Amino acid sequence: MKFHQLSDGARFEFEGEFYTKSGTMKACHEKSGHLRVIRRSATVSPLEGIQSVKPPRGKTDVKIETVRAALETFYSVCDECLSDAATGGDAESLSATRVKLDAARKKFLSSLS
Repeated sequence: MKFHQLSDGARFEFEGEFYTKSGTMKACHEKSGHLRVIRRSATVSPLEGIQSVKPPRGKTDVKIETVRAALETFYSVCDECLSDAATGGDAESLSATRVKLDAARKKFLSSLS
């Protein structure tokens, strides 16, 4: 199996040593804790079987409720930022910016239906 096929956190053997994958091209040695760069194309032996393999790429189903909740969180943070920026700023400009932000939010939400 190739290194790039392992999921992050997967344990494997490489060149007689045991590692845990910690990034796209990094692994942590199990005994010393030192990080090592490993080529994506390097052949490794997974220690936990086939379940350590990344699932094939494809369409991911995301619930609309999850997207809506994430957007609302993002929107509230943007609104707070606008309020913070408005302190000592132009009230008319802030109002116009809020109208644009709200219109963009509504357009995004309507595209989910």
